[in-house]
Amino acid sequence: MRLLDAVDVERVIVVGIAGAIDDETPIGTLVLPELVVNGADRSQYLPKPLPLGDGHGTMWTTDDVLVDPAVHARLRARGVVALDMETAAIAKVCDERGMPWSVVRAISDRATDATVDADVVGLCHPDGRVNYSAVARYVIGRPGALPRLVRLARGSRLAIERATDAAIRGLATSLRQ
Repeated sequence: MRLLDAVDVERVIVVGIAGAIDDETPIGTLVLPELVVNGADRSQYLPKPLPLGDGHGTMWTTDDVLVDPAVHARLRARGVVALDMETAAIAKVCDERGMPWSVVRAISDRATDATVDADVVGLCHPDGRVNYSAVARYVIGRPGALPRLVRLARGSRLAIERATDAAIRGLATSLRQ
C-alpha cells in the first residue's frame, strides 16, 4: 500500500499461478478472470483486462487450502475456474485508490488432485521462498511424496512462464494502443 501511495502508478498487474477447480483444465492454462471474489467476506472485484482475449469465469481468493470435493463443486457452480491466495487483497487496495488493475494467472495445479495440501503450502516461507528444512522433513517423512513434488514444481514452472509471457504480451499491446 505504501508503495502505491508513494509513486505514480498507471496500473497494477497481478501475475502468477493459480489452482484449477476442476480435473479438466490443463496445467499451464492462462486464467484471465472476469471477476475476483474474496472467499473470506465475498467481496467482489472487477479487473481491467489486458488485451489478451476475453476473460472468463471467477477467481476465488482464499487463505485456506480447499480440499473438500463438496466445496469444489459449490465453487464450480458459482462459475469459479481458479483459486489463488492474493488477488482479492491486491484488488481491494487498488480499488480503494481508484487504480486500474489486471490479473494474469496460469494453472499450476488442480485443487481436485491432492497435489497441494496444507503440508505442501508449509514448504514455502510466507514470501514464497522455499523452506528447505521443511522440504527435507516432508520428504523424509513421506518418501513416496517426491514424485508429487516434482510434478508440482514442473506445473508451477510452466504456469509461471505462461503467465509471465502473457502479461508481457498484454502490456506491450496496451502500450502500443
